[in-house]
Amino acid sequence: MLILRVSDNGRGIPPERLADLGRRPLRSERGSGTALFQLAQVLALVFGNHAGLAVSNRPGAGTDVMLTVPKRSEPW
Repeated sequence: MLILRVSDNGRGIPPERLADLGRRPLRSERGSGTALFQLAQVLALVFGNHAGLAVSNRPGAGTDVMLTVPKRSEPW
């Protein structure tokens, strides 16, 4: 597995938004979450249930996004 984790030290994401992040585009003053939604869709199409995108919150301390992709045994 390839695991890629990106973290920030911002304010975190309100819990009511966190549940939908990556599952659909969201309205926001600074962005729409469309890129995370599209990434989740591509992962599902290419890898099915073998890949994942997880967003976790650290209120007042930031956000973590973890991308998990299976290792390929053959070249593309």
